[in-house]
Amino acid sequence: MSTPKKAQELSGVNIGDVVSFSHEGADIRGILRQIHHDGNSTYLSLIDIEYDAKNNYDFPEYDCDPNDIINLER
Repeated sequence: MSTPKKAQELSGVNIGDVVSFSHEGADIRGILRQIHHDGNSTYLSLIDIEYDAKNNYDFPEYDCDPNDIINLER
């Protein structure tokens, strides 16, 4: 089950949640590690859900519109 939220509504309580969203035509899914808001954007940094098993420690940051819908998986 997922709960949709606008990017601008995310906060520190969401760190560690699995999130999914569309970004520039790609479907993105990962564990939320950092959030930063400014007047024009919400920046989300994620890590692969299976980072240890896949040895994938990339930490990409996505520049989202504050009104973009981010799905929180519970």
